[in-house]
Amino acid sequence: LLYQQRADEAIRTALPILQQFGIHLPLEPTKLTIIGSSIRASLMLRNRTPEQVEQLPETTDPNVRLVIKMLANVSLASALTRPKMIPVIMLHQLRNSIQSGLTAESGAGFLMYAIVQSSFQGNYQTGSDMMELAIRLSRRFDAVAIELSCNLVKAIYIHHWVAPYQESLDLLLDTYRRSRENGLLTNAFNALGSACIMSIYSALPLDVVLQRSLDSLRLLSLQRQSLPEISCRIAAQLAYELQQQQPPDTFFNGPYADNKVLEPYLRKNNEFIGLINLLVTRMMW
Repeated sequence: LLYQQRADEAIRTALPILQQFGIHLPLEPTKLTIIGSSIRASLMLRNRTPEQVEQLPETTDPNVRLVIKMLANVSLASALTRPKMIPVIMLHQLRNSIQSGLTAESGAGFLMYAIVQSSFQGNYQTGSDMMELAIRLSRRFDAVAIELSCNLVKAIYIHHWVAPYQESLDLLLDTYRRSRENGLLTNAFNALGSACIMSIYSALPLDVVLQRSLDSLRLLSLQRQSLPEISCRIAAQLAYELQQQQPPDTFFNGPYADNKVLEPYLRKNNEFIGLINLLVTRMMW
């Protein structure tokens, strides 16, 4: 159903099956639901270091593998029709990993926990540590697509709070290169497009920023040939943001967690990148 562009039907089909395994996912989760899922994850991780989690055994239970795989598919379908479900689903993946053992999809659960800790609760170092754990777990199971998604999220939302900004830009460009090499064109577009937007906050010349914009739009056209109008709209929005959101000169100095005055600029930038990435994901389908 998912690959027939029937994402919402795929979700509704999967939910009763997941309920048989004790997993109840709301179709319209509230902020309170997401907070509750995060709290339950935090309680399960209490007194566990990332290194201890990394040493957990791989699950051998076929039912657990089935549930984790179904959660991953429902998460993908939710990105297209019900994005509010994604945090709840991925935090379920984390809890299943702790309770029943690790799988190739475990990294995605810790990715979401890292986002919640860093972007929503302001626990930047915890978020960074959990993102590194997600990346190591992905490498352990050779889950390249999840690893590159982790790198993308790390660069956009987390790493610049605890490290110099240029490292995030470098990671985005490396993620773009590796995503193209592995045929993950949507991830490659998101990486290059995000690098373009974030470049305005670095010392890069404007012509370099604009060239990255054009490169990212050309990359998008590789998958769909009927998007010139939408691509132009994205380009126009990028240009507007580049003109309107010029931050103070001190913005170039990271890590950002050391300068709270700059936090509103960064949060607005993160929101804009998130909207663009969600729009692109939907266009790809």
